[in-house]
Amino acid sequence: MRKRGQLDQPFIYIFAIIVIAFILLFGLRYIGKTKEFNDKAIYLNFKSSLQDAVTSAYNKNPETFLTFSQSSANKPLSLPEEIKEICFQQSNGKTKIIPDSKIYQEFTINSLSPSTTNLCIKTYGGLSFRLENKIINKQTIVIIDHA
Repeated sequence: MRKRGQLDQPFIYIFAIIVIAFILLFGLRYIGKTKEFNDKAIYLNFKSSLQDAVTSAYNKNPETFLTFSQSSANKPLSLPEEIKEICFQQSNGKTKIIPDSKIYQEFTINSLSPSTTNLCIKTYGGLSFRLENKIINKQTIVIIDHA
């Protein structure tokens, strides 16, 4: 004779396995989205920090250097792991900052000019660079170069 409730026990185990599977599936999906959200926040912080650095260099005396590197007081700017290189292109008086990743959009900064036509800087451990305040044709320009 069967005891009452014996048939229900396998259904409880199956239900528990299904619930655990859903928790794992949705949990892993949200962990992935959290990393993506974190990387976007790091990139937005990079954009803001680079703009602040250029503004700071722009407001300094001519021929003033600001260096952002591991060995300086200003540390390199953090970037998401997917970005291995940042390029700076001069166009129409503005400088385009172009990451090598299609995920992140390029942006422009006024009064910034690369030291060479198409300057690209590798981003090992963050973006290390040097800014210099210069006056060219009676106009203040901030020149960016390798650190």
